[in-house]
Amino acid sequence: MNPYQPLATSINLYGTKVLEGRDLKAGEFSFTLTDDKGNVRKTVTNAADGSIDFGMLLFEHEGTYTYTVAEVKGDDSTITYDESVKTFTVEVVDEGGQLVATASCEDGEKAVFTNKYTAPEPDPTPDPKPKPEPEKPVIPKTGDDTPITGLGILAVAAVAVIGVAARRKSQL
Repeated sequence: MNPYQPLATSINLYGTKVLEGRDLKAGEFSFTLTDDKGNVRKTVTNAADGSIDFGMLLFEHEGTYTYTVAEVKGDDSTITYDESVKTFTVEVVDEGGQLVATASCEDGEKAVFTNKYTAPEPDPTPDPKPKPEPEKPVIPKTGDDTPITGLGILAVAAVAVIGVAARRKSQL
């Protein structure tokens, strides 16, 4: 029995992150590389220039390998996230004892993910010249602290007593 084993090979898979509406920051978005069995093989983040590098994938056997790449949806309400899933196909062939891998993506050589930034609505600008609160009318102080209400009640009572007395006198 001949234990023939060709030499292994490796290949890098790449993607590109595009952010419309503002500058992209390094590590701002995450991406998963998942094999055809549903196993997440790698999770990486974007570089400041938008590049996404999944690093080297090692292959020790001939065959066709399929991977999907998806962006991990974040929770930033100002970002509209790209929900697409990109598919990479890696063909590994034996060329004279050396495995050789070639990759293709449905988007071409790289998977491109495009998000859109929408600036939040600004708070309404306060009026630069706010209207002053109308002043409540102030009753001027006269300096006399005599309780006027009490005097008014006494005057009304006196008029009532005089009225009753005059009526009795006229009935007599």
